[in-house]
Amino acid sequence: MEAPELQQLMSTVSDYLGLAKEHYAWWNLEGNDDTDELRLLDVQSLGERVDGLLGRREAPAGYIGDVISLTLWCLSLEAPPLKCFQICAGRWIRNMGFRRATCMVLGDTWQWMIKRLARAPAPRQVCDELLMACCLAPLYFASMRHSISGEVSISDASPWAPGGCISTGLSSLGRALGEAIGNQDYSPAEEELGVFSLFDGIGGLRRAFHLLGVKPAVFFAVEVDKDALRVAGSIFPDIVALGDIKSVDAACVRALRLRHPRIRRGLVGGGSPCQGLSGLNAAGRGLADPRSALAYEMERVQDLVVEAWPEVDWRRFAENVVISAADDLAEYNRL
Repeated sequence: MEAPELQQLMSTVSDYLGLAKEHYAWWNLEGNDDTDELRLLDVQSLGERVDGLLGRREAPAGYIGDVISLTLWCLSLEAPPLKCFQICAGRWIRNMGFRRATCMVLGDTWQWMIKRLARAPAPRQVCDELLMACCLAPLYFASMRHSISGEVSISDASPWAPGGCISTGLSSLGRALGEAIGNQDYSPAEEELGVFSLFDGIGGLRRAFHLLGVKPAVFFAVEVDKDALRVAGSIFPDIVALGDIKSVDAACVRALRLRHPRIRRGLVGGGSPCQGLSGLNAAGRGLADPRSALAYEMERVQDLVVEAWPEVDWRRFAENVVISAADDLAEYNRL
């Protein structure tokens, strides 16, 4: 925002407050102008400082220094009362709330305060956490905002053992494929091939058909993630989105049959979420994980499709990551 615009906004009220004042006037009610919050570049309110120019919240000057002094005083006592630690930890959490990534520091401290029944010296791990909170003081004023990178991806298979990778750029083949996707011209297929892609994601199966030079007469994408559907639909506008797999019932499939009676060959399948099955997840529960257990919903929908088009030569498939548990692998192969 340019300086002239900032000057125009100074000491004005927000659009929401302006609308509220209009409502008060319409109902002939008295408001309290003394409580109005005016636009300012720098505000201290409710124990925090707000920088309107940078859009940052932080503790007011001197506050963190006071909390550090309080912490060191608590740790210097031989057996301080529990209330001291509760106040100290509470004030640190207030600071950490401005930069939430630092909140992970206090873990054992909370557990110790919950279980503590009488005055006693703080254990070593509690002292370490409180001293770490003091050492992180510069971070409470630092900017932790980062732009989203299109080159880095992180696996969500496990909160305990995540994996990450970075792209160093497209190869010549990748650039050629990207240009080809952007220049595609789609026309209705004349074939009688129907495809049900379960857990379709960003349209990987539809892309595979394109690479093979096959245009299905109809391609149904069963996918709950709206952003993934938007990405797939922007590249392959012929995709028919069906939403959540749990919402695909017999009535839905029969209605699709009425709209597409000419299907003679078909493919139905997909891969359920991998979090419970992935070897990257140290606490994986296999098919007992409700996300990966959606594989049984996949089997249910496959049966509904085959029943609705009995004359069609349907081919089923199921895919997933490498499954380490033998029982889960055998069950998934059965699907």
